[in-house]
Amino acid sequence: MESLSIYGTPYQFSSSIRQDKLLRDSFNQLTQLTFGFDFSAWHRAGLWTDGYQPHCLIADGQVVANISVNRMTFCWEGHPLSMIQLGTVMTRPDFRGRGLSRYLMERILQVYGGTVDLIYLFANHTVLEFYPKFGFSPVEETLFSREMPAPSGEVPRRLDADADFSLLLEMVQRGKPQGAFPMVGNRELSLFHLLGPYRDCLYLLPNLDVLAVAEYQGGSLLLWEVFSPQKLSIGQVLAAFSQPGISRAILGFPPNGLGGYALSPLPGGDDMLFVQGPAEELLRKRPFRFPALSHA
Repeated sequence: MESLSIYGTPYQFSSSIRQDKLLRDSFNQLTQLTFGFDFSAWHRAGLWTDGYQPHCLIADGQVVANISVNRMTFCWEGHPLSMIQLGTVMTRPDFRGRGLSRYLMERILQVYGGTVDLIYLFANHTVLEFYPKFGFSPVEETLFSREMPAPSGEVPRRLDADADFSLLLEMVQRGKPQGAFPMVGNRELSLFHLLGPYRDCLYLLPNLDVLAVAEYQGGSLLLWEVFSPQKLSIGQVLAAFSQPGISRAILGFPPNGLGGYALSPLPGGDDMLFVQGPAEELLRKRPFRFPALSHA
């Protein structure tokens, strides 16, 4: 750990808390306090790797501020793009207003700026004026929706995130996301979502060899992601979920073709996208969204 002073107050800095149980527990406590979840189960499953690297400030042996670096690769029109997503931005309430997030942001950008095609993050509405100070610009994402097709007769089998963990792992390892802007080779982040926020949305479509992450909301089907070892029509997947009263499908990823889809601005809510880097202009050229399961 590195000792330093910020506005006259001593802190320690670490980007390797994963190996330190006391600091890892403190980090999880702050994450639970700030966001209502933690990374303990993910770590126990062996899924916390160097691809997710917290950058922490520590006071009196406790993590008091953090910004995490997530190393990502996406495929854009057949070409890989290297990216860093910043996430888990948090400061303990009694340490806010002391410039700790500013220090961490400046330090991270000094190290990683210019090394990847894009650095990006999702900001909540309370800090929208903070990130432009560091060279980030907002980019509007697109909501893709369409009418549900006729039922196919396929019966989705509901999966249990714990009991069916081995099957989930196999499907994520064998399968590929099916959208036009897929995250590449990051099974750890995919499984974080499948074991956490989307654990009640898991379905196997045996005849299609598909793992679908989906849920019904009102009169719509929210299809968050599809994993399959071969390319397939999203319409085939949607048809398996067709039922009376469900008229529209909303995708959590951009489809490979726009025919039949209605496009509208993705509601910002607590997830406004900010970006910087040479790939920024690519994202402004056509409708897109970062896949829901790629959010860190």
